[in-house]
Amino acid sequence: MVASDNTTKGADQIAAMSAPLETMEAKRANPTVKQLEELDQKYMKLEDEYQKKVAEIQEEYEKKQQPFLEQRREILAKKAPTETDLTKKTGTPLLPNFWLECLRNVPAIGEDIEEWDEPVLAYLKDIRREDLPDKSGLNNAGFKLVFEFAENEFFTNKELVRTYYTKKENDFVNETIIEKIVFDQGKIDWQPKKDVTVEVMQKKAKRGGGKKKAVQLKEEPKESFFRKFFRTIDPSDDENLDSLEDLVRFSLPEGEQPEEDEDFQEILDMLIDQAFDMGCCIRDNVISC
Repeated sequence: MVASDNTTKGADQIAAMSAPLETMEAKRANPTVKQLEELDQKYMKLEDEYQKKVAEIQEEYEKKQQPFLEQRREILAKKAPTETDLTKKTGTPLLPNFWLECLRNVPAIGEDIEEWDEPVLAYLKDIRREDLPDKSGLNNAGFKLVFEFAENEFFTNKELVRTYYTKKENDFVNETIIEKIVFDQGKIDWQPKKDVTVEVMQKKAKRGGGKKKAVQLKEEPKESFFRKFFRTIDPSDDENLDSLEDLVRFSLPEGEQPEEDEDFQEILDMLIDQAFDMGCCIRDNVISC
């Protein structure tokens, strides 16, 4: 008798779960709903045409603006009349620390620049944006930011590139989804003892037989613009998610850890949103400063 009751309950649950689908299908079969869907499609077709026009105009004027950005780069790259220690250690000799100041003066970015990041960012020669190809003509595929550095004592990379991949959510919502954010180089080629994203800690190792304790050196991650910004965040890649544990830890109050997988996912969503917002801020505000 109990088994029969359970079977009946199970059937009722299945019926309840399928009911919304049946209701939705019934509504879509309604002639009025079909008529409204046709109107929506016509409306969205015009909306797409409008968005393509906007993208075309944006591209047209960005091409007109580009020569000014190139002239700025050339001016900043000129040698200073009198060379000093400051002009030697900068990517913009005529106006030392130009890009460092631009980044630091934007609150959303400046708060992530640590004191030890500043000497490295001083070597920035230029920041450029490049839109990713989009066959739809809507400019929804994303963009990349290219950070060009002068030769320096910290790392050997000439450029550090971060690419933001996006796509349109659906045909009825004019919003984009962040698919992933990729640090194209994968890693920064730091010179020995010049990595500003780690702190070298001393740890004493015990030795038996009355021998003295040996000192071991261990690198611990520390907060840095270069650690937070030049990273890949790919929700579809489990290995990448594992590599983001340090960023998750830094985003929490000291000593705290995510209690559940759901907490980790919430923090990851926050990190990718913050990373995208920062990228858009650099693209739209810093480069044009």
